[in-house]
Amino acid sequence: MMQIAPGVYSMDQSKGGHVHAFLLDEGTALTLIDTLFDTDARRIIDRIGSIGRSVEDLKHIVLTHAHRSHLGGLATLKELSGATVYSHAWEADIVAGERTAQPVTPVPMRPLST
Repeated sequence: MMQIAPGVYSMDQSKGGHVHAFLLDEGTALTLIDTLFDTDARRIIDRIGSIGRSVEDLKHIVLTHAHRSHLGGLATLKELSGATVYSHAWEADIVAGERTAQPVTPVPMRPLST
């Protein structure tokens, strides 16, 4: 986990790639933006502990979109923290577990300039 500004931390996921989650330490509460893959929930909890906080301090989880790489750890983190979850209304059924999350499909990339 890397602090990128006071109270703002960036976390990468364990499977490689370019997916990140962000942790905001607001003093009285923590806000997590995205939860990475399901296998990353334990790492997120450990990283919360590394800044002297506990998963119970996590009060808000904001989901940017419903790819498994961004909401996979949601069920575990919500259960342990009781945090309020925020998502787009179009994806509320995925958050509620009523529809499967979108698969992660690699997109070929090329540089725009060199």
